[in-house]
Order: sequence, then structure tokens, then C-alpha cells
Amino acid sequence: RLGLVADIWAEREGWERELEKAGVLGLFEALVFSSDGRSVKPSPELFLRALRELGASPEEAVVVGDSARRDGGGARAAGLPFVLVSGEEHPDALGQFPSLLALV
Repeated sequence: RLGLVADIWAEREGWERELEKAGVLGLFEALVFSSDGRSVKPSPELFLRALRELGASPEEAVVVGDSARRDGGGARAAGLPFVLVSGEEHPDALGQFPSLLALV
């Protein structure tokens, strides 16, 4: 089961159309956009809202993201494990999360 948490300050309908055009919209059981509320990453609220929509607990989920600060920080604040997927090879790319698994 997949959920999407995106920091997008635009109406979600346009992004949903793009996801549909790409053929991936139906893969997501939860879509959470920062523009739906008052939170932005790394606030844990976006991740917790996705968990609620999925009917899942933090123990049943993992966040995969490309930003140690925004995705990793939000995941950590929500009590979720996090996997960093990034092309950044600089040692500082992990920021305050040097123990994260980085896939490059």
C-alpha cells in the first residue's frame, strides 16, 4: 500500500491529473499535499495524516524520500522509519541524520 506526501503549494487537482497521465495515480491509497492544510515538511502532521488515511500505524510504515531534512525530519518527528533515496554524494547530504540508509 502506498501513500504520497508532497510539499506542493498548488491546487491538488492539477497534480492528480499529472499523476493520472503518468499512469500512477491509482497506485496511491493516500494523497497528502501541503496545500491541503497549513503544514509543510518537516512537520510530522503531513505524515501522520497519510497514516490515518491508510489506516496504518508507524510500525507498519516506512517513508522513502529524497530530502534528509524535509522527509527524514518529518518521518522522525512522526515516529516513522526513513530511507533516503538521493543522487547526492556529498557527505553532508545526510545533514543531521548521518545514520540514515542512503541509496544512491
